Amino acid sequence: MGVFTVTVVALDAACERYLGCDILAVALVAIIGAKMWSWFGQDLLTAYSPTPQVIVKAEDEERCRDLSGRRKFNYEAEWGKSHTSVPCWDPATLFYLGELKAHSEADVHKIIERAR
Repeated sequence: MGVFTVTVVALDAACERYLGCDILAVALVAIIGAKMWSWFGQDLLTAYSPTPQVIVKAEDEERCRDLSGRRKFNYEAEWGKSHTSVPCWDPATLFYLGELKAHSEADVHKIIERAR
């Protein structure tokens, strides 16, 4: 018999003698236990799976508590004024945030094709 066969027979005999069951049952329980540990058990001893830490430093304007004197968005005056840009504002305070380029129909089709 080969080395592998001798090892398996010896492990089977040891499992039968000390545990009272077959080596296949022990192997099955060990595999299921390892899988369950990888799913649930690791969180018992350590923190949850590592989450990348993202640090974004606030600019001076973002840290400023006094927002008086800031430009407010005026819907009647600014909406639809330009066909090449879209005005952006904070809906809670109506503070003007800036403008983004408005995409044409051809731009949208190019973006969709690139995404596919």
